[in-house]
Amino acid sequence: MRNTGVPLLVVDGGGTKCLAMFLGSDRSLLGEGRSDGCNYQTVGETGARESLRQAITQALGQMEVITGNDPETINVECAVFGMAGLDTERDHEVLTRIIRDVLKSERIEANKVIVENDALIALFGAAGGQPSVLVISGTGSIVCGVNELGRYVRSGGWGHVAGDEGSGYWIGTKAVASVFKMLDGRGETTLLGDGILTFLGLENAEDLYNWIYGEAYSVDKVADLSAIVKKCADEGDAVAMSIVEQSAQELFSGVMAVLKELKMVNDPFQLFLQGGVLSHVPEIQTKLMGLLDTAVPGMYQVAADTALEPIDGIISKGFDWLNKHRQEIAKR
Repeated sequence: MRNTGVPLLVVDGGGTKCLAMFLGSDRSLLGEGRSDGCNYQTVGETGARESLRQAITQALGQMEVITGNDPETINVECAVFGMAGLDTERDHEVLTRIIRDVLKSERIEANKVIVENDALIALFGAAGGQPSVLVISGTGSIVCGVNELGRYVRSGGWGHVAGDEGSGYWIGTKAVASVFKMLDGRGETTLLGDGILTFLGLENAEDLYNWIYGEAYSVDKVADLSAIVKKCADEGDAVAMSIVEQSAQELFSGVMAVLKELKMVNDPFQLFLQGGVLSHVPEIQTKLMGLLDTAVPGMYQVAADTALEPIDGIISKGFDWLNKHRQEIAKR
């Protein structure tokens, strides 16, 4: 049997995309694969398993081309998975089972498998041992923090059904609701109606209603409506501007909850901002920092490398384990 040894497999199993990488001991990229999001809470266990498999299969194929090997078995020293939708013990059990099924199907044997929430593992890589707060607002949202003692806490991130306040999906649902309120005479006139209908290729409110409760509906598509909210807010639409304001307020509430739990309200900390909403709707980021300037003036600093991707934290977690493991072996 032909075996190939690889130090590290890292996977960013996000809500909108899945990224898999095989890395050498020198952090060189041996293979990379991408697929659709694999949050099992939104795409189901089957969908998550398939997205994960596709990304790893693609990375394996690229690694075979780079190394010139086509082994029957891949021996991975450490495999680290940062997974969206991992919020409870049951989530951990479900995702670990999915991951082990995929590794087995791809002929990968891992000496160590680490499965953690994608936001917490992203913070691990970004914090560098310093008191830090990470705000993520993309399709979903979450705020997490770590203090000088290494204690991690989180706020939000409870999924699109019950939470994810301030996220792209949350913004999209607020926008859709405002359109129906306008049509009922219960809300203000807004440009969002025409903008959303045009974006979705629909003709009227009845079409929008049918889309929401039809097969074409998706969490990602609703999250994409945040772009329409930004456009309308830029044009001075009061309803859209209010949604932007509310989004910033929700994220701010998450930050303050984390700071209070970690007893960091009066302590300096690094602030990391990630996610498509914070990148593409900069008004939310600006308003968030304005609220923080009032609540904790001079206590935070937006990290220079705030553009770090979740995969960077996953890589850091993997090499942290590898280094400690190899040190332990050397002492024996």
